[in-house]
Amino acid sequence: TGTSYPGAETMKSDKTFYAQWQPATYTVHFHANGSVNPDHQTGEFTQNTVTGTMSDQTLHFDRWENLSANAYARAGYTFAGWNTKSDGTGTAYSDRQSVKNLIGYDKSEITLYAQWTKKFGTETLTVVDEITRDPVKNVSLKLQKSVNGVWTDISTKTTNANGQITVNGLHWFNYRWVMTGVPAG
Repeated sequence: TGTSYPGAETMKSDKTFYAQWQPATYTVHFHANGSVNPDHQTGEFTQNTVTGTMSDQTLHFDRWENLSANAYARAGYTFAGWNTKSDGTGTAYSDRQSVKNLIGYDKSEITLYAQWTKKFGTETLTVVDEITRDPVKNVSLKLQKSVNGVWTDISTKTTNANGQITVNGLHWFNYRWVMTGVPAG
């Protein structure tokens, strides 16, 4: 609270000076980590577009502080945390994790990359008779996925006794069913 002396001072009498310290800081950059690879198929390219923005965060050495909350979103994906490497092979951190000394020197910078997990869906298809509306068993169907506008076969299934087929692991793309066989009658 006394007089501040930022540089050299001419001494006219004995004085005691006290060093003044500021906490050392470092900067955390947050990277959305979505792909901009033009070779991705259309649906995948749409998924790789990340929305939202995040400001850099200044943290202090030798203090436990929470990382900023994730503000990014990616269609078809769930945010899974941060990593020091874009491919997830570095050090992992959770959203808002309390951290201390992520990097080792004053005014240093570190980038944390968003990590994403695909959301997979389940679809149940029920085949019914046009007239009676009763479920039809033993109908053969092919599931296809649109890849850059071309329909590609994914699997072939047959309806169960309830006229149903259930498929797991569907992700974001356009799918369609093609009937390949109908039981007699």
